[in-house]
Amino acid sequence: MERVNLLSTDQSSSEVRMTATGQANHTGSTRTKATRSLISHFMLLAGVMLIALLTSGKAMADDYKITLTGSNLSLQGAAEDGTLTQDQTTKTITLLPADGYKLPEVENISVAITDGSTLTKDDGSDASKWSYAEGVITLGNFVDLSSGITVTADGVQKKNIATLATLQYQVQGGEATDVTGFNADNEPSGNYTVTLDAYTNKDITVTGTATAESNATLSAASVTVSAAEAVTTGAKITVTSEDESKTVEYVVMFTIPNDKLNEITVPSDLSSGLTLESRLTEDGVRDYLKANYGTFEITTEGEQDGLSLDVTWALKDQTTFDPAPEATNDFTWTITDETLETAKLDKTVRQCQAMLLSQMLRLAQVLFFLR
Repeated sequence: MERVNLLSTDQSSSEVRMTATGQANHTGSTRTKATRSLISHFMLLAGVMLIALLTSGKAMADDYKITLTGSNLSLQGAAEDGTLTQDQTTKTITLLPADGYKLPEVENISVAITDGSTLTKDDGSDASKWSYAEGVITLGNFVDLSSGITVTADGVQKKNIATLATLQYQVQGGEATDVTGFNADNEPSGNYTVTLDAYTNKDITVTGTATAESNATLSAASVTVSAAEAVTTGAKITVTSEDESKTVEYVVMFTIPNDKLNEITVPSDLSSGLTLESRLTEDGVRDYLKANYGTFEITTEGEQDGLSLDVTWALKDQTTFDPAPEATNDFTWTITDETLETAKLDKTVRQCQAMLLSQMLRLAQVLFFLR
């Protein structure tokens, strides 16, 4: 029986070993199941957290209502009743002016929590305030939007003024001069004419400034034209009112004398006066000057050149002639505009006569050959 017991013990030991092995296998399976269960719980927890986050995000993205009070402004994207609804992630509100109006300045805009406190303006650095630029209101991230936002502002009417405060012209190298007939207090006449005192072939610049606070725009602050253009087409500045409903053209035409005396050939021996020992009377000196220097060839700027004119000599600075021997008496001459015009006319007549005579000679030749 002991052997049996021993044998049984041996078998039992074997069974124990086998059983122990079986117990080991069972424990590994349990650990695997526990791990899987842990992963499953983690995934469930992650899913719950994700749902919570999504739910929280949805709560953050709840819509809020924007109401605009005032006139001649609207909200971009607004409904028919003038209100705008957008989600809380959108922090900008765009104002649109009505036709004929413009956006208000920031100091004329108020932003408040609907049925709540008015928000303070800021440069955008404070998240609990708001800022404004070029028609767009930007709300800070910490502004409470739950009850909505009310914006108070009015569109500003554009001005209907198209006038100039000043209108001047300047000949190149000269000083600026007011345009003749222009008066800022009067309605613009449209066309103005400036008559220059002397001939010029220099450029002419016309400059204008808009009436103060009219916000009118000018086609150009200044217009430069050549002397030829100044006479034929003039210089034009167009003024447009701020609301673009009115346009006024200011046209400045110029009258420039075609011919003005430019230079004369003066005898060099008269530059410092005339000394005549043998002619001791004023008439005698005048006769001498007329005989020797009484006809000058002059050069004019313009259409006429090479005119010869008789001039009249007279005492220059002194009132009486000094007949003393070796006395110096200064004489001067004058050519009037009338004299110059007469000479130009005479030259033109002579040119016409020459042309007519030439044509008559040609006609006579034709008649002669036809006989």
